[in-house]
Amino acid sequence: MATTQQAMTLAFDRQKAATATPDYLLGKDAILRKAVDGDLSCQFLAGWGFYEARFGFPFDPVKANEWLKKAFVEHKPAGECAIGFCHQHGAGNATKQDLELAKTQYCTSTDYLPAKFLFVAITYAEEQAGRTLPEAVVAGRKKHLLECVEAGFPPAQALLGKFHITGHWGVEHNVQAGLDLLEKAAKCGDGPSQSFLAKTYIAKDGQLAARDLSKAREFIRMAVNQGQPVGNEELKLIKKPAGCTLV
Repeated sequence: MATTQQAMTLAFDRQKAATATPDYLLGKDAILRKAVDGDLSCQFLAGWGFYEARFGFPFDPVKANEWLKKAFVEHKPAGECAIGFCHQHGAGNATKQDLELAKTQYCTSTDYLPAKFLFVAITYAEEQAGRTLPEAVVAGRKKHLLECVEAGFPPAQALLGKFHITGHWGVEHNVQAGLDLLEKAAKCGDGPSQSFLAKTYIAKDGQLAARDLSKAREFIRMAVNQGQPVGNEELKLIKKPAGCTLV
């Protein structure tokens, strides 16, 4: 039986864990420090970050593979997730792409939030490719996505933001709510969101939002700093003085 001191220590550790900032919100430098110190979750986040310009990381496939190989560890949630990610993309220690194996790995580690999101994302990609999914998969994934958004996970915020814009999965069609979520993700270092918003706010047709060159500059700079592809028009905007008019 645990002593009173042991019980108090356990309760304190649980409270500390519950209130600690999640690894995925620490920012690139802190994630890298923990990754270097051997933290498996941060090694995976660094690999994913470098692979897709997420969590404040610049796009760098060489560094992505280095970290994904370190995180490729069986029987640990973050490691199983890393194995799934490698097989999904044919990266790291995976010699070829294997989507079914990737989904299996994500399913074995859904207590790990990134794995839960990646399972949602891979099924969405399959759906977009025209594949019919089992009803059980379809029924549970929206709930998983909302749980990830509730936890402040930037890639999940970005995906739900796009769903608000498109109306996918029965999500309320609300463009402003979608842009708000994408902005949250972008400001947490989500490169794809930064690129999307840069294009949205520089667009002349105002299809999704009124043209806003100040916001466009903000997200273009973020995207460039993270190695995201931007067009010539976007690059021209950040090279002009703020007071100049872009035609």
